[in-house]
Amino acid sequence: KNTPKLPKQANLFGLTGLKLTGNNEKDRDITIVEGELDALHAQSIGIDNIVAAAGGELTQEALEKAKVRGVKRVTILFDSEATEEGQKRTRTKIKTAVSTIHNCGLKSFVAQLPTDEGVKTDVDSFLKDNPKEGLEKIIADALSGAMFVFNCIIEDSYNTDINTFKDLDEFKDKVLSLLNSPITTPTDRMFICRHFAEITGQPWTEHAIREEADDLYL
Repeated sequence: KNTPKLPKQANLFGLTGLKLTGNNEKDRDITIVEGELDALHAQSIGIDNIVAAAGGELTQEALEKAKVRGVKRVTILFDSEATEEGQKRTRTKIKTAVSTIHNCGLKSFVAQLPTDEGVKTDVDSFLKDNPKEGLEKIIADALSGAMFVFNCIIEDSYNTDINTFKDLDEFKDKVLSLLNSPITTPTDRMFICRHFAEITGQPWTEHAIREEADDLYL
């Protein structure tokens, strides 16, 4: 009798047969890529604890299965697209994944493959031209989910050319919303406030933006 297969979105490819390292600290982490071939290639050369979510679509059900195995931190490593429009779609997909990871009670991190205009890069193609250590460094250098979202806010705001007080005010409102988001830890908050002050200068100092965020939170 055939057992019905669960939809791919309900599973993380490679999780069931994942060989944990035996290092309890390391085994709290998994890296999620978009394609099964990406995960297989990385696993075959010895990248630890790497799995795939079909097309980068993460579900809470799939993440709950990872939690059962002791996973506490999830690093997202999605494809780098060939066009700016493709990159925007990927950023949206990553931000959705960050929220899903948080809603499951896990910590999120985002690693990014190098971008090359006109060329799509995934883990499989990256590993064809780079050593294993190159991918391990990309994963190790991952940003927290909140810091990734902050960088997206900066990029989106500067793409619209901040040159008026109203533009700056809109930028500030987006940052305030992030500062009070459940995905943002106290450490993230500190770094975001500091970077915000460096970017904008007067009239918003690091203390002022933190105070305004605290007032909104209360």
